[in-house]
Amino acid sequence: RSDNASVDGLADYAGKKVCFVDPSSTSGFLYPTAGLIEDDVIASGAEADISSAMTPIYAGGHDASALAVKAGDCDAGFAFDTMVDRTMIDNGELAPGELKTVWKSEMIAGSLFAANNDLG
Repeated sequence: RSDNASVDGLADYAGKKVCFVDPSSTSGFLYPTAGLIEDDVIASGAEADISSAMTPIYAGGHDASALAVKAGDCDAGFAFDTMVDRTMIDNGELAPGELKTVWKSEMIAGSLFAANNDLG
C-alpha cells in the first residue's frame, strides 16, 4: 500500500506476509522468486525456501493479490503491472496511487501463438 512505509523494496519483504499469485505463475511467482533470490531475501539453489524468509500467501490471481494488499491481508504482493496500474483502476477496484510499485521484473514475454503455414 502507498501508506506502508515499511515496504520500499524487495529486501523489506523479509518477515512479512507476501501475496504471490500461484506457484505455477510465471509473472506472479517465478520471476518474483528470482528477484527475491537476486536481492538475497531468500537463499538460492536447493536451499531456496520462501517460507523461511516470509509468510507466502497464494492469492490465486493477480487481482486477488493486489486486493489482498489493499485490504491489509498481505503486507506486500506481486501482480501484473497493467492489472494494477490500469485494469483495476478502470474497474474501480483500486484508486490511483492506492498501491505503490517497489519492484518490477524484467520484461516477460507474452503467450506464444504458432500455426502451420498449410492451414490457409
